[in-house]
Amino acid sequence: MSLRSLLRILLPAVFLLWTVGTQGLAATRVHTVRQILVDGRSVSSASGVAIDGTESTLRVSQVIPDHTTIAVPAHVTVVLVSTGNKSTMTLEPGASVTFISTGSGELLSRNAGTIFFNVVHGALDFFKVQSGEALTASVSGTAFSISGNSGSVIFNVASDVVNVTKTGYIRIGDQSYRASLVDTISPASGRVT
Repeated sequence: MSLRSLLRILLPAVFLLWTVGTQGLAATRVHTVRQILVDGRSVSSASGVAIDGTESTLRVSQVIPDHTTIAVPAHVTVVLVSTGNKSTMTLEPGASVTFISTGSGELLSRNAGTIFFNVVHGALDFFKVQSGEALTASVSGTAFSISGNSGSVIFNVASDVVNVTKTGYIRIGDQSYRASLVDTISPASGRVT
């Protein structure tokens, strides 16, 4: 087979793979550390931050990939922003979050502490924050916070609305059924526990 024949066969396949690859790269979104405060003072890095359970140094501009858990120690506040500034979150001292999925929407898990979220209206297909096994907050664009401990979770909405889905089980006779209740919370609701 001549080089020309081989190129005629391979070039369309290479072009197709390149096109698919670059479109996939364009759709990839991540979170990046925008700001770190230690005792209220802006710094370029902070040590003692747990990344996936290992004590590490977190730096401004550091990219946080999906499936990463960050836990900030006392006296440290971390502000993270998603690609295109579609969402911003502020982890207060003692907060922990896991980035489950970032793409056309975002799925996160608030593991501990207080986290403030600000989501640009209409910028994402979805934005969901899980808190424990039974609560999920869903928004299309709002500013809100979730805080609490293992015994209770507090939602505080600053603008627009947050839909909170509470999931549990109902037992009827010897059968158990999964059930969900959705509450819509707005700034007029005040703090909801």
